[in-house]
This record gives sequence, structure tokens and C-alpha cells, in this order.
Amino acid sequence: DGMRNVLEECRELHLKRFVFASSVAACDFLSGGNPARVVDETTVADGPHPYGRTKRKGEEMLAEYDEDIPSCIIRLAALFSDWCEYAPLYIFLETWLSDLWNSQIIGGRGTTAIPYMHVREMGPFIRKILELEDGVEQREVFIASPNETLSHKALFDLANIDYFGQRRRPIFVPKAL
Repeated sequence: DGMRNVLEECRELHLKRFVFASSVAACDFLSGGNPARVVDETTVADGPHPYGRTKRKGEEMLAEYDEDIPSCIIRLAALFSDWCEYAPLYIFLETWLSDLWNSQIIGGRGTTAIPYMHVREMGPFIRKILELEDGVEQREVFIASPNETLSHKALFDLANIDYFGQRRRPIFVPKAL
């Protein structure tokens, strides 16, 4: 309802561009069972989890206003700050850098990854989008994410080297557990 209310109010404002903040999580990274699926600007918003579905619904709702509101979509990576305010990343680091029983556990083989982006990179990114002005297609999708990501195993290694001064051996736990 909130998104629809905003779009209804914007209808009469004659905006240059409405920028919808979506997420790369709107896309199913494991589509067809392929864990190495590359998500790009042409990837359909087909994420199966609740957060992904809400972002897909937002993108679909935006399409209903095509005649009245020029728009584009920015699919954001997981944003974090200097205070590590992205909860999943914080929990990984808090656990891995502790003396808890599970401090060396990584789910699966550690090959999965989440694209992270620092919040200070967002201002310049959005500014670039706004500078494009007329060069943007209606509801054009832009990905705000690094080109590559660190696997959870690589992130575990780097965090441990930085914090403890050495690598620690991870314990890989199968998905079933």
C-alpha cells in the first residue's frame, strides 16, 4: 500500500525520473539449480524468498504507472556501513571472529556469496544515473553491485587473517545439517 500511495502522489508531479530502489535479491541466484548464475540488468525479478518477492511486486507495480511516471530501477547489492549494519554480514563476522563453538563453521562448501557494497558508493552511483537524464529507457534496470563477489570461504579467510593474524581452518557443514 505504501508504494502505491507514493506512486499515486507522484502521478501529478511531472517528475523527471522516479528511481525505484530494488535489490539484486529480487532475482533468483539459484535459478535452474545453477549456483553460479550471473545476475545482470536483463535478469528477471524471480526471487522466491519473501524479500525478493516484495521487490518484484514493487517493480511490477511501477510498471502500472508507465504512462504517468518516467522511472528506472536500481537493484542494489547488500549495503553495509562502517558499523557493519547489514545484519547477515554482521552475524557472519561476529560468529567467525569469536571463541564460540561455531566460530569456524561455514554452511555448504563456502562457495556461495553475497554481493556487498558500502553505502558511500551509493551517492556517486545514483548521481551517475540522474546525470543520464534522457538516455534512460522507461523502467530500465541498473545493477548497483560489484562485478565480482567474495565467496563465504574467502570472506572467512580474510576476516580471520585481519583479526587473528592468521588463517583458521573452516568447518564445512552440509546443507542438510
